[in-house]
Amino acid sequence: MLTAVAIILVRHAEAEDRALGTPDPERTLVAAGRRAARATGRALAALKVEPQCVVTSPYPRAYETAEIIAHELRAPLADDSVLLGVEAGDLAGLAERHGDDLLLVGHEPDLSALIHAVTGARVSFPKAGAAALEPIAGQRAELRWFLRPRALALIAGSG
Repeated sequence: MLTAVAIILVRHAEAEDRALGTPDPERTLVAAGRRAARATGRALAALKVEPQCVVTSPYPRAYETAEIIAHELRAPLADDSVLLGVEAGDLAGLAERHGDDLLLVGHEPDLSALIHAVTGARVSFPKAGAAALEPIAGQRAELRWFLRPRALALIAGSG
């Protein structure tokens, strides 16, 4: 059951290329990824997003993205391994552990599958993109908005 008042989803920003040989769980953000994460955080602040907590996958690329966004939003940061494969049934537990208004930083294809599962919408979730879900009832939600990195950069004033 979705109990949160608002759920913002953010896909981690651009990380090291897999071809460089760094194991997937250890890949970190590249400079462009850090810039995109900062723009996403600033845009979310401009949109008056005020999560009780920014909750992230423990993978470095997601954690770094979340850390930058949490700083921009002046919000507490927590990691939760459920974001390594998050599903609709995990949202209630996340709300119980971290609060009702959450910003979740995770991975693909998990985030677009989650949006589809709770709203029926099909999206292609870009790195450093963001979406807002408004819970309706049970494990259903409405997709309130979906913003690609370019739109977020423009909102942040860095595009």
